[in-house]
Amino acid sequence: MDQAMEQQAGMSHPRKNILDMAMNNEIAILHKQLRTLQIEKEELQQENEKLKKALERKNRELLRNL
Repeated sequence: MDQAMEQQAGMSHPRKNILDMAMNNEIAILHKQLRTLQIEKEELQQENEKLKKALERKNRELLRNL
C-alpha cells in the first residue's frame, strides 16, 4: 500500500496537467480581457470629462443669455 502511494506521488498526472494548462489559458484570456476593459474604461472616463466640461460651458452660456 505504501509503495503504491509512493509510486502514485511520483507519477505525472496527465489529467491534472491538462486541467492546469486549460486553467492557465483561461487566466491569460481573462487578464487580456481585463486589460482591454481597463483601457476602455479610461477612454470612457476621458470622454465623460470632456462632455461634462462641454455641458458646463453650454449651461454658463445659457445663464448669461437669460
